[in-house]
Amino acid sequence: MTKANKTILIFSVILAAVIALIYFFHSVLNPLILGFVLAYIFNPWINYLEKKGIRRSIGIAFSFVLGSFMVFIMLIIIVPLMYEESVRLYETAFIGDEFLDVDRNGEFTQGEFLSKDINNNNEYDPAYLERARVFLAGLVSKLDKPGASRSDEMNKIIKEAKKALRDEKEFIAGKGIDILSWSVSQFGHGIQGLIQLIVFILLVPVYTIFFSLYMNKMWDWFAGYLPESKKEFIISILSRIDRTMAAFFRGKMTICVIKAMLTLIGLYVFGIKFAVIFALIQLFASLVPYMVLIAAVLPALFITLLDTGLAAGPLLSVMAVFGVIEIIEGFVLTPMIMKKELGLHPVAVIVVLMIGGGAMGFFGMLIAVPAAAIVKILWQEWIGPGLKGEDVNAPLL
Repeated sequence: MTKANKTILIFSVILAAVIALIYFFHSVLNPLILGFVLAYIFNPWINYLEKKGIRRSIGIAFSFVLGSFMVFIMLIIIVPLMYEESVRLYETAFIGDEFLDVDRNGEFTQGEFLSKDINNNNEYDPAYLERARVFLAGLVSKLDKPGASRSDEMNKIIKEAKKALRDEKEFIAGKGIDILSWSVSQFGHGIQGLIQLIVFILLVPVYTIFFSLYMNKMWDWFAGYLPESKKEFIISILSRIDRTMAAFFRGKMTICVIKAMLTLIGLYVFGIKFAVIFALIQLFASLVPYMVLIAAVLPALFITLLDTGLAAGPLLSVMAVFGVIEIIEGFVLTPMIMKKELGLHPVAVIVVLMIGGGAMGFFGMLIAVPAAAIVKILWQEWIGPGLKGEDVNAPLL
């Protein structure tokens, strides 16, 4: 077996073993990985305090207390706003305005008293689900025109759709309960999910403090076992990986905060509802490439569509806010903060996101892109030159 083939074989075995380990033990590794990432992000700050003469343990304790205080202040500000908007979103989506049905026709008639005006606009605003029901009912009615040429299967579908959409109260109550039940089941699958969440919350700070204490010692320990003939070559690769990871994690975190603030300001300026909710979605969704479109833009457009109908102004405002923010990220924030891209093709990013999400859920998607960047660096610096027969300074094997 040639040296190049041996290198490829060992590299493939190690990569497969790491992927298998992560896949089968992701529930255990998720808090461990997040703790390491947080320690890695804030390690330069801890090193800075240490250079100023502050003991590392004291610097970590000070940073932990300071960070907890900042999070507490943010929660005091954000949680009430989130609660208010969440309640308002629930009422707007499932309940809607309530009125005294004087003429008992089951519909709001101009002049009837609004006993509950969610938007305080002195106008009757039905629930989003009711608006969706009316829209779907109108669409089905158009499909059910006499004389239209349809198959038996299409006729059956239209008949079932009309039956489902006929009773307003039954539709709203049934679909509202279905959506809430699905949301609860997806959130954590009951008590087991709650226990896992509590354990996760408790373990992440422990792992973060541990890695922060021993981050530099672990590096020194690792470097001390490197053979002198290969040390320079290996450290050069690890240095490039470190620069890439620093650009991704620290830069991405900064960019996410800026984008969330811009989203909040932009939606408030244009009067779009639930700005705080969508700003927080922007904050977390921006961690994963392409997630903003699915998690923030489409829901914002959908809710705006239900709220204002086909009015072009609000819909264009939502698209303008998110579009301008993405442009700012691509042409201003990323070049200034992250300095350079990870160098991955968009198709490769989508593939690794799917693999990471399937193996480890959200955290798999979070680390999938930087992990792929590490593999690419190893390929460029180590595997690729060996396959081409090029002479590297100090081959690893």
